[in-house]
Amino acid sequence: MRVRALVARHAECVANVDKRFAGNEPSMLTDLGWRQARSLGRVAGRFGVDTMYTSTLTRASMTAGIIAWDLGIVQEEVVQLEELRERNYGPFSGQKISDVIGTGSFNGI
Repeated sequence: MRVRALVARHAECVANVDKRFAGNEPSMLTDLGWRQARSLGRVAGRFGVDTMYTSTLTRASMTAGIIAWDLGIVQEEVVQLEELRERNYGPFSGQKISDVIGTGSFNGI
């Protein structure tokens, strides 16, 4: 049996646009993010994707849900795993990257 894996990062979210460290903080998809997820759903359909795993973070699960819809995968069948969550940036989470770098406390997270 041949197994293929298609790995994708979440679509664009508000934190990306605002240039913030999102980390484990929730961040909704932007309109562009919704379009990106739909586009990925069409591409994934060409690969015969029938199982999906996602982080429990809002931006990742929303991206996966949009893709699943396009693939005809029931949302409840998308496996959400804590282990796929983005790293925790601690006190930097939610902060603008430029503000953090400017403080001198940034050591290349």
